[in-house]
Amino acid sequence: MTSAMSDDAAPFEVLNVRTGSLGRILHLGRFSPLDALGFSPGDTVQQAIDIEKHDLNCRLHTAGHIVGLTVRHLV
Repeated sequence: MTSAMSDDAAPFEVLNVRTGSLGRILHLGRFSPLDALGFSPGDTVQQAIDIEKHDLNCRLHTAGHIVGLTVRHLV
């Protein structure tokens, strides 16, 4: 888990983040417990980010770009 969101009643574990249509940021994951009702429009939520995992993912993402550029240069 890289991050989590919660309000007073429904913790949400973020498993993936994507950019959706119209540039919206989508946080994909699951509520705990799984049968929780979830968030409603206008709810205030708090988000916690695992900085160590986030930093690792950033570095791996950049490394992937470097490897891709190197392979294209060699081919």
